[in-house]
Amino acid sequence: MYALNKLSDLYQERKEPIKVVEQMEWLGTQKQLAELHIELESKGWIKKSYVNTIKAAYTKSDTINQVMKRNESVRNGEQEYDQIYTPKYKPMFCDIKSNLKEK
Repeated sequence: MYALNKLSDLYQERKEPIKVVEQMEWLGTQKQLAELHIELESKGWIKKSYVNTIKAAYTKSDTINQVMKRNESVRNGEQEYDQIYTPKYKPMFCDIKSNLKEK
């Protein structure tokens, strides 16, 4: 028997995803959940939003991978979330302040 050094070692040892004990109940839409994670990432609160982690952590997130799919913009060539930021969508989390903590 040996000690596992990291969470990644545990994952590789098990050969299956680590399950969340209990999902958080998301009370908004999938677009709002996706926007929340995009804003947290862009403002420096989290390093990266992983779709499978979001699916495991929240209810109502079955197809979040489709919502968070990035497409290249015809206008400027940048990656955009065109499934979220549609003309009819009203952003809910754009007022999240940037993380000022030094990285």
